[in-house]
Amino acid sequence: MSPLQGKSLPTLELLAVFLAVKCLPFIKESLKDITIKDVYVITDAQVVLSWILSDFVQTKNVFVQHRLQDIAQMTEKIKCDFNIKVNFKYASTIENPADYITRGLTIRKFKEKLSLWYEGPKWIKQEESSWCHRKLGCLSKAQMERISAPVNYAAEK
Repeated sequence: MSPLQGKSLPTLELLAVFLAVKCLPFIKESLKDITIKDVYVITDAQVVLSWILSDFVQTKNVFVQHRLQDIAQMTEKIKCDFNIKVNFKYASTIENPADYITRGLTIRKFKEKLSLWYEGPKWIKQEESSWCHRKLGCLSKAQMERISAPVNYAAEK
């Protein structure tokens, strides 16, 4: 699904999150024998996180409004159908391996960063409670608490 007219960078970042969430049911189906309780969609787009985590987004952009509605509906459906919670988290641009491709790295520099490309940032293998929480200028205090709060499995049962 590609937008027909030119879109802003935040809108394209939102579309990337939309596509990631849209793929989750297919991934779950291919991993039938594995129990998954939580999925993390991690983005370096603070504006997109603020849109997703806001209860109300005022924008004239109908495309953005519809994608936000779609993301909310899909995450709720994933929770209902598969009992999987979709969490949205932040990673800095430096820690986002997808950005390496878009920034035009030489093959030598890409090889130096290959472990990040394959494995993600080092902190992603640690317990979520130890993940680094950065100050995000676009997010309100309530939104920051939503992306910083560790998952509480007992409270969700």
